[in-house]
Amino acid sequence: ATTVLVAPDGASRMVLTLSTGPMSGSVTVTAAGLMRQVPMTANQDQSIDVRLPAGQRLVPLTIQSTVMFRPAEVNPSSDDMRGLGCQVRIALD
Repeated sequence: ATTVLVAPDGASRMVLTLSTGPMSGSVTVTAAGLMRQVPMTANQDQSIDVRLPAGQRLVPLTIQSTVMFRPAEVNPSSDDMRGLGCQVRIALD
């Protein structure tokens, strides 16, 4: 699991776009006191909305994926051997 602190700067919601690359599995998202289990399909993004508490300076966001892949193992032209789980793109609204 990885935890980051998000500074919402007055935003009332956070949109998370998740991707597990070429792997299917599930991702556990914990944010603003709520936990969600998100089923993931290979090569497809999944977006979820999180309501943010008013006035909170920092919101902890924890992500944990049940799957991992190495880019070099799925793409012969890559030499990237990092173990990657879930990519998370954050948008504040």
